[in-house]
Amino acid sequence: GVIHCYTGGKKRIDKYLGISDNWYIGIDGNLTYEVGLEQVVMSIPKDRLILETDSPFLTPIPHRGEKNCPEYIRYIYQKVSDIWQMSFEQTEKIIDENAKKLFRI
Repeated sequence: GVIHCYTGGKKRIDKYLGISDNWYIGIDGNLTYEVGLEQVVMSIPKDRLILETDSPFLTPIPHRGEKNCPEYIRYIYQKVSDIWQMSFEQTEKIIDENAKKLFRI
């Protein structure tokens, strides 16, 4: 499963991930403008992070204030790659593999 649209603190991450190896933390477009979520993302193991668009809400910067759409997920990927200090491609590969594992595709 996915802890959808996670906005809690770092302390709860271990609790949620301890439920099962099959649970992931979902982060949305608010990562691009809520600075506190950057620290949260750094505390989530790379193999347990999923990115979500949460369309039509939580639109990432630079489209904040507009209706969200799935194509804007690239801005969330870019923010995570900046936080992880990895290339966009490496970040995309890791997170896409997480989604494939979660959804068994």
